[in-house]
Amino acid sequence: MAIHDMKMTTVTTEAVTLHVEEEGTGAPALVFLHYWGGSARTWTAVMDRLASTNRCVAIDQRGWGRSEAPASSYAIRNLADDALGVVAVLELDDYVLVGHSMGGKVAQVVAGDRPAGLRGVVLIAPAPAVPAAPITDEFRKQLRGAYLTRDGVLEGLEIVGSYQGLSPELREQVVSDSTAGAPQAREAWPNTMISEDVSSALSGIDVPVLVLGADHDPIEPVRLLAEHVVARIAGAALEVVSDSGHLIPLEQPQKVADHIAAFIERLTPAGTPGTTTSSATSQPTGGNKMTTATATQNKQAIQGLFDAFRSGDTNAFEGLIVEDYVQHNPQVDNGRAAVQAFFAAAGPVDVEVHRTIAEGDLVAVHSHFKTWNTAVVDIFRFNDEGKIVEHWDVLQPIPDITANGNDMFSQLS
Repeated sequence: MAIHDMKMTTVTTEAVTLHVEEEGTGAPALVFLHYWGGSARTWTAVMDRLASTNRCVAIDQRGWGRSEAPASSYAIRNLADDALGVVAVLELDDYVLVGHSMGGKVAQVVAGDRPAGLRGVVLIAPAPAVPAAPITDEFRKQLRGAYLTRDGVLEGLEIVGSYQGLSPELREQVVSDSTAGAPQAREAWPNTMISEDVSSALSGIDVPVLVLGADHDPIEPVRLLAEHVVARIAGAALEVVSDSGHLIPLEQPQKVADHIAAFIERLTPAGTPGTTTSSATSQPTGGNKMTTATATQNKQAIQGLFDAFRSGDTNAFEGLIVEDYVQHNPQVDNGRAAVQAFFAAAGPVDVEVHRTIAEGDLVAVHSHFKTWNTAVVDIFRFNDEGKIVEHWDVLQPIPDITANGNDMFSQLS
């Protein structure tokens, strides 16, 4: 991997002086916001992979890295204003915002302002605009102590999940960044920011939004993102990064860069009418129409749906299926609520997927529903926002003995 020249500078907004790292050229520019405990260099490996085509700008958020640490004013709104201030000073008129974890919550507020020049948003394991569950005093206490010592940070790494393990160099970077944060910045997240309700910003988001989750993230798992982030942002699409815990930009920078690059390719060019996303619809698309969502993305959404089948989490359907979706299974009524009721009554389902085939706006899944000892072929149709709008299925009970001696799932030739 060739490393591009990294430019380090400071940007002074009306409120604070921030350390900024830049590399690369090309539009749209990418503006990166790090997690609680991170810094601009959280994004270095991702930026290195995108700098040949896009100008990359990473910000040390206030109180972290080399940025100024004001004595107060550590609300999500303050950090959002900081990001907007950097965009203004750097005169970015065509950019995509990329936020991870805490930075993802900040990015949702920025996008809700509908700033000029914003073309899209990528939220990587973002903290939801509203916490998915009440934040207890005990949890706040644990967070407040997490970054006080080296041992505390390393213990936290085991909790947040670095699925395949970070290199020794990256582990030291995480320790250094986490312990170097100003006390007021370090304490602001557990004390107030994590529980802030910024959901009023979501209705203002009018650009395409991609949400990236990780298959082994214990902090913001995919099913939580589907229900508490994707379902609340009109037109948002969900994609899953494999073999990663919560620290996705550090663990899987190539995969993150690939997802961002593909997202940029799908964006409408700056200045072209129709840059905003449309709301989900179950009306026929008139063929294999694919715009915002891709066949690969749709397969990943199906993975999330089957994960919800296994866990019994029917609330996750809200981020995957449109409300008025069309059902062709004769035992279930039309609409998302009906399929939610069906699987709520069934409880967690033991299902093994053997084949997933995607073409155009259709995904076919060949699976073994062990709970009912049934072989199933499901066919799902997606709209151009990446949500399921229609479903067909063929079910076949599995006999004890087959006439040909073959099972119903293996590929034998």
